[in-house]
Amino acid sequence: MKAPPTSSQQAGDSRSLLVAALRQQIEAVSRRQVHSPSEGISTGLPEVDALLPQKRIFPGGFVEWLIPTEGTGGECLSLRMAWSIAVQRKGHLVIVDPTQEIYPPGLVYLGIDLQRTIFLHPASTKDAYWAITQVLRCSATGALWAHIDRLDTKTARRFQLAAEQGFTVGIFVRPFQAINEISWAQVRFLVQPQPAACARDTSQRRRIQVSVLRARGQWENIAGEVLIDDPADPLSQTFATPSLSQSPSFKGASLRA
Repeated sequence: MKAPPTSSQQAGDSRSLLVAALRQQIEAVSRRQVHSPSEGISTGLPEVDALLPQKRIFPGGFVEWLIPTEGTGGECLSLRMAWSIAVQRKGHLVIVDPTQEIYPPGLVYLGIDLQRTIFLHPASTKDAYWAITQVLRCSATGALWAHIDRLDTKTARRFQLAAEQGFTVGIFVRPFQAINEISWAQVRFLVQPQPAACARDTSQRRRIQVSVLRARGQWENIAGEVLIDDPADPLSQTFATPSLSQSPSFKGASLRA
């Protein structure tokens, strides 16, 4: 004869049932919010597309790339993604760069057409947030890219609503510490550099693990690998920061402005 369940077991079962019920409710809401497949846009990175539940992202929101340190490849991938989206939407790429860290000619190595790229250099963080909001609200925007260190919940919600209003896409590069923040991002990627497959690997290709931490319709983290070619790594020639030119992975000539 089985012993009757203890109070702690009953409490655990109740919590499990509650979590299951809440998950079903969230899934129902998510299904109502699913975009039409025809509205989807490729990231321009097949390995990254394959990680997404619908293999696409959708206008009307923003994407976050969390990177542990500079030079890991996250900036490069995010810029390639932003440019690809701008091309697909037949618009301009807008780069909000208050600290003027990006060296425009270096973007050419990523295949970005400077004639279709607009650079904004706000004088303060407050001005940068205002500029991002206005750009996302403009339906003529192809894509927006910005590096954001700190982002409070209220401002993030403002960005999300602006993107919804303009039916646009924002690409934000964030520090790894932002992983603990509440996010309004449509998709959240985490970039982590990986060691070479073996000591004798002479392919000179950097291995990067990209994990999807958040995406509509997804409940578990999904990770995949992306390769970036070295030497003449375009990432090293894109950012005009001393830390990048001094990084061990830097193999090209410095093109600092």
